[in-house]
Amino acid sequence: MARGRAKWLKWRLPRPRITGWTIAARLAAIVLTLAVPLNLVIVAVIWHLAHASSEAQRTSLLYTARSIARAADAELGKHMALALALSRSPALLEEDIGPFGVEARRAFEAIEDAAVLVADAEGRELINTASQPGQPLPFRHPEAIAAQKRAFETGSIGLTGVLFGPVLEEWIVNIEIPIFKNGQPYRALAVLMKAKAYLRLLDGQQIPQNWLAGIADQRGRFIARVPAHDRQAGRLASEGWRNIMARDGVFQFVSLEGDPIVLANAHTSKGWSIGVAVKKAQMQAATWDTIRWAAFLGGGISALSLLFALAISRRITHRIARLQRKTRLLLSDPSLPTPKGLPELEGLSEALKQAAQERNRSEQALRESEERFRGIFEHAATGIAIANLKGRFLLCNPAYLAMLGYTAGEAENLNFRELVHPEDAEANKAQLCRLVKQKVPSFEIVNRYIAKSGNPIWVHKHVSLLKNAEGKPANVVVLVTDVTGRKRYEEHIELLLHEVNHRSKNLLALVQAVARQTAASCPGDFVSRFGERIRAMAAAQDLLVKNEWRGVNLADLVRSQLAHFQDLAGTRIEIGGPPLLLSASAAQTLGMAIHELATNAGKYGSLSNASGRAAIEWSLEPAGEDCESFVMSWTETGGPAASEPTRSGFGRIVICDVTSSSLDAKVDFELAPEGLRWRLECRSTEVLETERPPFPAAAPATSSCPPRLHGSGKK
Repeated sequence: MARGRAKWLKWRLPRPRITGWTIAARLAAIVLTLAVPLNLVIVAVIWHLAHASSEAQRTSLLYTARSIARAADAELGKHMALALALSRSPALLEEDIGPFGVEARRAFEAIEDAAVLVADAEGRELINTASQPGQPLPFRHPEAIAAQKRAFETGSIGLTGVLFGPVLEEWIVNIEIPIFKNGQPYRALAVLMKAKAYLRLLDGQQIPQNWLAGIADQRGRFIARVPAHDRQAGRLASEGWRNIMARDGVFQFVSLEGDPIVLANAHTSKGWSIGVAVKKAQMQAATWDTIRWAAFLGGGISALSLLFALAISRRITHRIARLQRKTRLLLSDPSLPTPKGLPELEGLSEALKQAAQERNRSEQALRESEERFRGIFEHAATGIAIANLKGRFLLCNPAYLAMLGYTAGEAENLNFRELVHPEDAEANKAQLCRLVKQKVPSFEIVNRYIAKSGNPIWVHKHVSLLKNAEGKPANVVVLVTDVTGRKRYEEHIELLLHEVNHRSKNLLALVQAVARQTAASCPGDFVSRFGERIRAMAAAQDLLVKNEWRGVNLADLVRSQLAHFQDLAGTRIEIGGPPLLLSASAAQTLGMAIHELATNAGKYGSLSNASGRAAIEWSLEPAGEDCESFVMSWTETGGPAASEPTRSGFGRIVICDVTSSSLDAKVDFELAPEGLRWRLECRSTEVLETERPPFPAAAPATSSCPPRLHGSGKK
């Protein structure tokens, strides 16, 4: 008995999360809780200041680089405008180029850092305003000749990289303009811009002395650089800069001098790269200058706050230690008088006395509650079992043991999963996994147990979780009722249902006979059609009964309604779609619609000749959050040309109106030249076998069906 009680209380008694913590330790934790966030805030402020200072310097670098790029674009645009103006001079097309030279010298007289050059198509210089009178003119620089040829090929203005001009005897950049005569390359007009002209752009930005700045051409060679322009002009930039020249932004690499630098890169409209950089060490020094005061002030405040907190903690723990010694005496002998002049100890003594009395009452109530539980547990007619999460039994009441034929000792060595019939084990395991993962608070299931005798017994189980003090799953409690007799009764009811089904068929046959006698005076066509419809309803009825009215497989339903076209299935009739289980009402409605469509196709549509085809397809399509649409279509091709019927009939009502209203569906019907097209779309819950509320809200159905079917209109 004591052992059973211990097992029962195992999952009920809460366990403290923290044990052994003294008041001094808790006060120290409070001090740390206050001090650590303060220091984290101080560190965060210092880091933010450092980051802001670094970002400010990076922003300044990038702003300066972009300003130089705009200035370079303006300088280059000015020279291009002058070059274009000169290129329109008629004197360029004359054999005597002398007058054009006078015009060019006059145009560039006020521009010190640029000259004008005219060369023939092979690159021989004809005019160079930078040369002295009578000075022989050489062939152009090979790179300039290559740029000249590219300008002739493209018919547009070209721009060379930086190169050394043989006449000016310094580094220059050329603007190349092709001149054509009679549609053929004739001469080249070039504006020679001295590289030092762009050095003034770097000086004009008032760049700090510790910064580096440079302008590089498309090949990565310096056009201008500060400092050391004279040594670096025309040289390749550092490998680090060349690797990132195609991108804008701020980057880090090693300069030509071998120093780690932070460089802001920008571009002109002609592809030149503008770099403004500062040594990384200098940037870090500037950042430290910015945050130095914050670091010292923050550290001082943090140290003072910790010392002050420790002093207060020490005073508090000293007073609590004195109070603790007096409290022990009071608890050991509650009759001891409380020292006068200490109201806190008087209040504590009264609180301890009340707590002791409340504890005694609680223990008494717990014993009474345990006795009541034990009485219910031992004498309940329903089987009750408590097991751990691995399925090992902890407690079983007599009703549970009697149901299975085991003793209490035998049950201790059992796992309740071993008791479940193998055919029901998978479903039971799936539900139990959902319960343990707390996806459901409890579940009910009907399955079979294997008793000690080996005989199966049907049971109804209600399974729920028992949680510990922390709210985590600890044990499983199972309430079990033997329903073997009820299952036998249900089997008997199933036999009766089959009999009712048989009688329903007889009733349908009787209706068919009555209809045939009633229509004796009507055309035979009415009788055959009425009989086919009755048989279609009977086929759907068979499928429902076969599945115990739990739904009908859609593919089976379609095949049953196309049974008279069985030889065309897979050749002229295509059926395709995912496996779906229809509700009983939807099966009746869709079965009638498919039957009408098939009959119409066989008499007037694509199945009335030797080459037509019909395709029946269905699918589930997303229709919003947690919602799906059911879509079904009937498409005919290759049949006789569609024609308007002379009158509408019952077939149209079934295909369009009945399906639309019964399934709350949108139905589209079209008599296309290729053949009949029918499409139905509705919420999946309207057709699939699912748990639904008894009165679902129905939206108004829509239908685009025409007033008549094709063919003779007898449908």
